[in-house]
Amino acid sequence: MLLDPGELAQQVNEHPESGLGEALDNLSTPYIEVHDDSDDTLVPRDCWHNTPAATIIIHRDLATSYRIGLRIALKQLQNKNEQNP
Repeated sequence: MLLDPGELAQQVNEHPESGLGEALDNLSTPYIEVHDDSDDTLVPRDCWHNTPAATIIIHRDLATSYRIGLRIALKQLQNKNEQNP
């Protein structure tokens, strides 16, 4: 899963009780954060158990962040399929 929290990241970082950390912990799949600005990254809290498989930040180029994130996700899926034919 690709996750682009955008402007929500600042709100979540200021109000960790918002529930996003709990939602991420309940994901059954790894996720990749994509950003176009390092100020938009989520700051994992000690209580979060599920952290991103990768965080991609390409300053002012969200499209490239998505492309890199998708490549990583596809590679992970390919590796998983090769291990479990």
